[in-house]
Amino acid sequence: MSDIGPILDDLDRALDRFGEQTSNVTGTLRINASDTAARILMQQAVPTFLARHVRAGIELNVERGFVDIIKRGFDAGVRFTRSVPQDMIAVPFGEPVRFVTVAAPSYLEQHGCPMAPEDLMRHQCIRQRMPSGRIYRWDFCKDGDDFAVDVPGALMLNHNELMVEAAVASLGIAYLPENSARAMVDARKLTVVLDDWSPEPSRLCLYYAGHRYVPAGLRAFIDILRRLSS
Repeated sequence: MSDIGPILDDLDRALDRFGEQTSNVTGTLRINASDTAARILMQQAVPTFLARHVRAGIELNVERGFVDIIKRGFDAGVRFTRSVPQDMIAVPFGEPVRFVTVAAPSYLEQHGCPMAPEDLMRHQCIRQRMPSGRIYRWDFCKDGDDFAVDVPGALMLNHNELMVEAAVASLGIAYLPENSARAMVDARKLTVVLDDWSPEPSRLCLYYAGHRYVPAGLRAFIDILRRLSS
């Protein structure tokens, strides 16, 4: 029996680890996220959670603007750090995301290249209206000075992919997360402008209400995010 003792001990430890991963995680974890955040979660975090916790599920609801996650029945939300409500507990994860200003080479040939943010006032910009009704202002930073510009433009969209397509079609200058524009920049269908004026990168955060009971599924998902970010 002494020969198989270590084997049985290893098996017991493996079963204990499996039980810890699966016994307390059941039901559906409901997360509200922006389009960019949802795509990042789908790369690793969501598949890892579903593979590890076979009795649990995830409902990932994509909405561009903020919603009241408590009122809407979500366990958590995911947005950029600077946008997370102050009364929420925030868990940063992933690589920092940089916002860039881009335009098609053909647009720049016809209209010229802006050299400073104030030059945008003479250009067609692809604008965004926030769910609150406010027009989104573009953030810039230079020499530690942060400021925002209310850019002009005849076209207004509220989806990153549509803004990329519109910029590629020379309909104006767009302001986007770098990962949304990267493929078209690499293909030389878009050019980054005002690069020296890009604001400091922002990280994504999963946030939730600290005064409420935190379900096992949410705790498990947070653990996965932290492990993937380490």
